[in-house]
Amino acid sequence: MSPLERLVGPLPSAPADFRDHSDMVSQAIFDAAQKDRDAFVRVLEEEPTLLESGTVVWALGAVDDERIVPLLCSALKNGDSNVRWSAAHALAKRKSAVPALIDALRDRAPTVRAVVIEALGKLRDRRARAPLREALSRPGNAKDDYLRKLLEEAIERLHP
Repeated sequence: MSPLERLVGPLPSAPADFRDHSDMVSQAIFDAAQKDRDAFVRVLEEEPTLLESGTVVWALGAVDDERIVPLLCSALKNGDSNVRWSAAHALAKRKSAVPALIDALRDRAPTVRAVVIEALGKLRDRRARAPLREALSRPGNAKDDYLRKLLEEAIERLHP
């Protein structure tokens, strides 16, 4: 049995259109989490390869369980920028992830940094104020019009 099947049970055969496969997996993950949350979290902890899939990591954003936050925070350090991007999205509404999101402001992928910046601005956690300002001063962010604008907006949201 594959790690994914351990997590969600048997999946129907792959749809003809490969783009529908990630939707099917995402729904199966959400459904499995609703059935038995403890077993679901246990499988995630026992099968770290699940967190190497951007689809799985993305889908975990819909699961409301603080026990998966450390797992998602570790996915923010994955070698694949798609997995890190998915992890940033999955953590975007979780205040408990602010320290990991702050660390991810230094991610080498601008797409990941963009999601992290938006998340920190929306979370409005004061701990992010100085790191966001520091990120704005980095040449890779200051020279990128989109990232600079996101940083300025996030910093503005954090003003009292």
